[in-house]
Amino acid sequence: VSGDATAVNTVLAGLTYTPTAEYEGSDTLNVSATSTDGSNTYPTATIASTTIAVAESPTETLTVVINGAPVEGVAITATATDTNAVGGDVTAPITYTWFADGVLVHTGASGDNSYTPTEADEGKALTVTASFTDAAGNPESGTSAAPAATVAESPTETLTVVINGAP
Repeated sequence: VSGDATAVNTVLAGLTYTPTAEYEGSDTLNVSATSTDGSNTYPTATIASTTIAVAESPTETLTVVINGAPVEGVAITATATDTNAVGGDVTAPITYTWFADGVLVHTGASGDNSYTPTEADEGKALTVTASFTDAAGNPESGTSAAPAATVAESPTETLTVVINGAP
Protein backbone atom coordinates (compact mmCIF):
# COMPACT_ATOMS: atom_id res chain seq x y z
CA VAL A 1 0.00 0.00 0.00
CA SER A 2 1.40 3.41 -0.83
CA GLY A 3 0.36 7.00 -0.28
CA ASP A 4 1.30 9.26 -3.20
CA ALA A 5 4.04 6.79 -4.27
CA THR A 6 5.60 6.40 -0.82
CA ALA A 7 5.34 2.95 0.72
CA VAL A 8 3.43 3.26 3.98
CA ASN A 9 2.68 -0.35 4.89
CA THR A 10 3.82 -3.78 3.85
CA VAL A 11 1.27 -6.44 4.62
CA LEU A 12 2.41 -10.04 4.39
CA ALA A 13 -0.55 -12.29 3.65
CA GLY A 14 -2.88 -9.57 4.98
CA LEU A 15 -5.75 -8.05 3.12
CA THR A 16 -6.48 -4.88 5.08
CA TYR A 17 -4.83 -1.56 5.79
CA THR A 18 -6.12 1.31 7.94
CA PRO A 19 -4.93 4.73 6.75
CA THR A 20 -3.93 7.29 9.38
CA ALA A 21 -4.79 11.00 9.55
CA GLU A 22 -1.43 12.01 8.07
CA TYR A 23 -2.55 10.59 4.68
CA GLU A 24 -5.99 12.23 4.54
CA GLY A 25 -6.84 14.82 1.96
CA SER A 26 -4.59 14.88 -1.09
CA ASP A 27 -2.92 11.50 -0.60
CA THR A 28 -4.20 8.52 -2.54
CA LEU A 29 -3.84 4.80 -1.95
CA ASN A 30 -2.64 2.30 -4.53
CA VAL A 31 -2.34 -1.43 -3.98
CA SER A 32 0.30 -3.66 -5.56
CA ALA A 33 1.46 -7.23 -4.93
CA THR A 34 4.64 -9.21 -5.48
CA SER A 35 4.66 -12.97 -5.55
CA THR A 36 7.48 -15.48 -4.98
CA ASP A 37 7.70 -19.26 -4.94
CA GLY A 38 10.75 -19.38 -2.71
CA SER A 39 13.34 -19.28 -5.48
CA ASN A 40 11.87 -16.95 -8.06
CA THR A 41 10.42 -13.48 -7.62
CA TYR A 42 7.74 -12.52 -10.07
CA PRO A 43 7.11 -8.98 -11.23
CA THR A 44 4.93 -6.64 -9.21
CA ALA A 45 1.35 -6.68 -10.40
CA THR A 46 -1.08 -3.83 -9.91
CA ILE A 47 -4.26 -5.16 -8.37
CA ALA A 48 -6.30 -1.99 -8.86
CA SER A 49 -5.68 0.68 -11.41
CA THR A 50 -7.71 3.25 -9.52
CA THR A 51 -6.41 5.41 -6.76
CA ILE A 52 -8.57 6.26 -3.76
CA ALA A 53 -8.34 9.54 -1.86
CA VAL A 54 -8.03 9.14 1.91
CA ALA A 55 -11.16 10.71 3.43
CA GLU A 56 -11.59 12.42 6.81
CA SER A 57 -12.76 10.12 9.60
CA PRO A 58 -16.34 10.97 10.67
CA THR A 59 -15.65 9.91 14.28
CA GLU A 60 -12.77 12.16 15.39
CA THR A 61 -12.91 13.89 18.78
CA LEU A 62 -11.29 16.93 20.34
CA THR A 63 -9.06 16.96 23.40
CA VAL A 64 -10.24 19.75 25.71
CA VAL A 65 -8.31 21.09 28.72
CA ILE A 66 -9.22 23.81 31.24
CA ASN A 67 -6.19 26.06 31.81
CA GLY A 68 -5.48 26.75 35.47
CA ALA A 69 -7.57 26.50 38.62
CA PRO A 70 -11.00 28.19 38.63
CA VAL A 71 -11.57 31.13 41.00
CA GLU A 72 -14.79 33.13 41.37
CA GLY A 73 -14.59 36.40 39.42
CA VAL A 74 -11.43 35.44 37.48
CA ALA A 75 -11.75 34.45 33.82
CA ILE A 76 -10.58 30.94 32.99
CA THR A 77 -9.90 29.58 29.51
CA ALA A 78 -10.03 26.24 27.76
CA THR A 79 -7.86 24.87 24.97
CA ALA A 80 -9.23 22.44 22.38
CA THR A 81 -6.83 20.36 20.32
CA ASP A 82 -7.77 18.30 17.29
CA THR A 83 -5.05 15.65 17.40
CA ASN A 84 -6.16 14.36 13.99
CA ALA A 85 -6.22 17.78 12.29
CA VAL A 86 -4.43 17.80 8.98
CA GLY A 87 -3.87 21.03 7.07
CA GLY A 88 -6.84 23.21 7.93
CA ASP A 89 -9.24 20.64 9.39
CA VAL A 90 -10.61 23.22 11.83
CA THR A 91 -12.32 25.61 9.41
CA ALA A 92 -14.93 27.20 11.68
CA PRO A 93 -14.64 28.80 15.09
CA ILE A 94 -14.97 26.36 17.96
CA THR A 95 -17.98 26.79 20.29
CA TYR A 96 -17.31 26.34 24.03
CA THR A 97 -20.11 25.39 26.45
CA TRP A 98 -19.32 25.55 30.19
CA PHE A 99 -20.88 23.47 32.98
CA ALA A 100 -20.69 23.64 36.82
CA ASP A 101 -21.37 20.22 38.37
CA GLY A 102 -22.97 19.20 35.06
CA VAL A 103 -25.36 22.17 34.87
CA LEU A 104 -25.04 24.55 31.91
CA VAL A 105 -23.68 27.92 33.08
CA HIS A 106 -22.36 29.56 29.90
CA THR A 107 -22.33 29.15 26.13
CA GLY A 108 -19.80 31.50 24.59
CA ALA A 109 -19.95 33.06 21.19
CA SER A 110 -18.12 31.03 18.54
CA GLY A 111 -14.42 31.20 19.23
CA ASP A 112 -14.87 32.46 22.82
CA ASN A 113 -13.00 29.95 25.00
CA SER A 114 -13.30 31.81 28.33
CA TYR A 115 -15.70 31.85 31.27
CA THR A 116 -15.72 33.86 34.49
CA PRO A 117 -17.05 31.75 37.39
CA THR A 118 -19.63 33.41 39.65
CA GLU A 119 -20.57 33.15 43.33
CA ALA A 120 -23.09 30.43 42.37
CA ASP A 121 -20.24 28.32 40.91
CA GLU A 122 -18.18 28.24 44.15
CA GLY A 123 -17.40 24.71 45.29
CA LYS A 124 -18.53 23.21 41.99
CA ALA A 125 -16.44 21.39 39.38
CA LEU A 126 -16.24 23.12 36.01
CA THR A 127 -16.14 21.25 32.72
CA VAL A 128 -16.30 22.56 29.17
CA THR A 129 -17.41 21.01 25.90
CA ALA A 130 -15.87 22.27 22.67
CA SER A 131 -17.41 21.56 19.27
CA PHE A 132 -17.13 22.49 15.62
CA THR A 133 -17.74 21.10 12.14
CA ASP A 134 -14.56 20.00 10.36
CA ALA A 135 -13.56 20.69 6.76
CA ALA A 136 -15.20 17.42 5.63
CA GLY A 137 -18.54 18.43 7.20
CA ASN A 138 -18.24 16.05 10.16
CA PRO A 139 -19.15 17.26 13.67
CA GLU A 140 -16.30 17.03 16.19
CA SER A 141 -16.52 17.61 19.93
CA GLY A 142 -14.85 16.80 23.21
CA THR A 143 -15.40 17.46 26.90
CA SER A 144 -12.73 18.31 29.46
CA ALA A 145 -12.16 16.40 32.63
CA ALA A 146 -13.07 18.41 35.71
CA PRO A 147 -10.01 20.18 37.16
CA ALA A 148 -8.57 18.81 40.40
CA ALA A 149 -9.91 21.85 42.30
CA THR A 150 -13.47 23.16 42.40
CA VAL A 151 -14.25 26.85 41.89
CA ALA A 152 -12.56 28.70 44.77
CA GLU A 153 -13.80 31.75 46.69
CA SER A 154 -12.41 35.02 45.41
CA PRO A 155 -9.56 36.22 47.67
CA THR A 156 -10.38 39.87 46.94
CA GLU A 157 -14.03 40.15 48.00
CA THR A 158 -15.01 43.16 50.12
CA LEU A 159 -17.90 43.88 52.46
CA THR A 160 -20.25 46.80 52.37
CA VAL A 161 -20.73 48.28 55.86
CA VAL A 162 -23.67 50.52 56.77
CA ILE A 163 -24.26 52.25 60.12
CA ASN A 164 -27.95 52.03 61.06
CA GLY A 165 -29.42 54.92 62.95
CA ALA A 166 -28.05 58.29 64.01
CA PRO A 167 -24.96 58.37 66.19
